[in-house]
Amino acid sequence: MPKSYRPVALLECLSKLLEKVMAKRILHEIGEHSLVPTGQFGACPHSSTIHAGLALTHDIAGIHAQGGCCASLQFDVQGFFDSINHTRLIQTFRRLGFAKAVCEWLSSFLKDRMVQLRFNGFLSDPIDISVGAPQGSPLSPVLSIIYTGDLLRKAESWRDSKLFMYIDDGNILVSGPSYGVVAATIANRYRDCLQWLGRAGLSIESEKTEVIFYSRTKPRPDLHGQRPASIRIPAADGEELTVQSSDTIRYLGLYINHKLNWFQHITIMATRTRGTLKALQLLGNSIRGLDHGNW
Repeated sequence: MPKSYRPVALLECLSKLLEKVMAKRILHEIGEHSLVPTGQFGACPHSSTIHAGLALTHDIAGIHAQGGCCASLQFDVQGFFDSINHTRLIQTFRRLGFAKAVCEWLSSFLKDRMVQLRFNGFLSDPIDISVGAPQGSPLSPVLSIIYTGDLLRKAESWRDSKLFMYIDDGNILVSGPSYGVVAATIANRYRDCLQWLGRAGLSIESEKTEVIFYSRTKPRPDLHGQRPASIRIPAADGEELTVQSSDTIRYLGLYINHKLNWFQHITIMATRTRGTLKALQLLGNSIRGLDHGNW
């Protein structure tokens, strides 16, 4: 699909070293002064997708231990790196207290960027990029987590709800006394995120939105009700969108099912491993393939 193709800045140039230096400096300031809420797991030192998955499953297990119900809704910000507003980003840096020299360097870094697209020998005219951060730059993930920091700070005031993010992947976790209450709350939290992102010049890709209601080990339909088959959430155009409930979701490479066991994840990973081993065997058996030592 055309929207799947995006320019990636992978030029070999000396500026890459400077971008890495600035990225490390900004990350140091983030950690030193806690400028980004802990709900953001992307681009942060000593943090990975595994930590995001562990935080989510730990909170779900804690809710079940207290006898509550819970569900999570995950969404993806559409064209995130390409839609970052430069003026808003620099204002955020200044408001957080970054040095004037850093803000001026960042303004210069984002200004006067051009791109040309080449398809099968056709080269387009130069296109001015007035918004967005260059994909492939070591600085872009760091800029993105600062850009959405206010959304995570807003989520810290939520009651019985949490927001986890990994760069542009969001996950709303909601708990409550029954599945009906959880379904209503999760729609309201999603509306909060949708409105904030709209004000920031961003949008959610509705096709990638998923919801899952987690079951207790011994469910009590008389107390919690049945897991809903679907929920209604607001859409950007003011209408409502129906999202079917899933039994298993793929979250940052982890396959999590509603019973919170890892059977399906292990099955999928083992199948991939067998496929890799089979491919290696084909390479090793080839007459002109890898020699035995490399195989």
